[in-house]
Amino acid sequence: MTKQLIDMTREEFKTYAESEWGYYYDDAQLDIAEANGFCCASCGKNPDEAGDHFNIDDKCRCEHCYIEEEMERCVLCEDLFGKPETPVGSHFYVNDELAEDSEIDSGIYRILSPEYDQYDIFGFTGFDQDAIRFIKRYRPRHDCNSGLICNECCTEINTSCKDNE
Repeated sequence: MTKQLIDMTREEFKTYAESEWGYYYDDAQLDIAEANGFCCASCGKNPDEAGDHFNIDDKCRCEHCYIEEEMERCVLCEDLFGKPETPVGSHFYVNDELAEDSEIDSGIYRILSPEYDQYDIFGFTGFDQDAIRFIKRYRPRHDCNSGLICNECCTEINTSCKDNE
């Protein structure tokens, strides 16, 4: 049975991380982990409870929380990519169902303003037409939800992240 991580000293945690996960944390990362009591800053679990190692950058997080907070899943290829700091300049796919509900065309759009989607107390109400630009019609090879798409998919479907006039 392993010693509870929150009861570990800094050196014990460092040794545990190296032997159990194959991760080598530098002193700055260990400072951050220690400040969090060797627990995830987001969910409070230690890596044994979370079932994985810590991602330590500006905070100490388990793999699940790191992915939730820092990554986005492309709705077309389903690969993870870094979540943009601002959505402006990003591209998203609108499927037929959302297009019909929002009274816009389905396809690829570029986000022009951070306030591109609109909500009321009941939830999503539509898109601000001045905050998005229609790029092109597109039909994915499989049914998928609407959402952000990665640059690789932009390139593959020949948007090159530029408007196709």
